[in-house]
Amino acid sequence: MAPPPSATPTVSEAPPVDPTPTQATEVLGPEETVRAWVAARNEALTDGDVEAVTALSQSQCSSCENLISPIVETYERGGRYMTAGWSVLRTKAAS
Repeated sequence: MAPPPSATPTVSEAPPVDPTPTQATEVLGPEETVRAWVAARNEALTDGDVEAVTALSQSQCSSCENLISPIVETYERGGRYMTAGWSVLRTKAAS
């Protein structure tokens, strides 16, 4: 007999996820999705290509759009970002 599900959230400290356009079509868990999205956004900051981060975003996600559109606008105007981007130190998913 299996133990009952825990109400305690799980914490994961997995290594960073490499963003690839194919990940958008794979089924990722919530923690993997967060790591992939942040990695894809960080990559977009380096070259202005938002394809991967957009593919990992829901079309109606205004927060996602608010974080992606400045990247597009900056590169369209000839600018660039000089940052290491974000780091996901740990994730916590409620069960």
